[in-house]
Amino acid sequence: MNTRWLASALAVLIAPLTFADELFLHGLTYHGRRHYEEFRDNQWTTRHYNEVNPGVGYAFDNGLILGTYRNSYYKQSVYGVYRYMFNDNFGVFAGYASNYQNHGGNALRGGLLVRSNDLGNGWRVGLLGQPIQTSNIEAIVSAYVSKDM
Repeated sequence: MNTRWLASALAVLIAPLTFADELFLHGLTYHGRRHYEEFRDNQWTTRHYNEVNPGVGYAFDNGLILGTYRNSYYKQSVYGVYRYMFNDNFGVFAGYASNYQNHGGNALRGGLLVRSNDLGNGWRVGLLGQPIQTSNIEAIVSAYVSKDM
């Protein structure tokens, strides 16, 4: 078993017992470029990006977010990012995510975060916008639901 995955999974499970202030439920993404090339069985194949990305994460009061999700290449990723909010609804984030084949196995992540006001009982919806450099510049928009703890 991958020790990085295990450590991240334990951090996500322990987080509610410490100082987590927000639970994230990952859901969907939209890729500006719809396909990617993959070398498989001694030939290049075109595949659709995975745009259904279930996962879970915890945001701590200090801005650190740890979690895991099914990534765009149909693999499980673990991540650690830092979030800085300019106000209650708009911020930026930067960090690291594992298991991205087209980025040497791992990828730096960063972008903009926009989230709704409280929809009731601490629930919010949000979007993450990420510019990604591949063979050309591509944008990814991810949707999530969160719950204030």
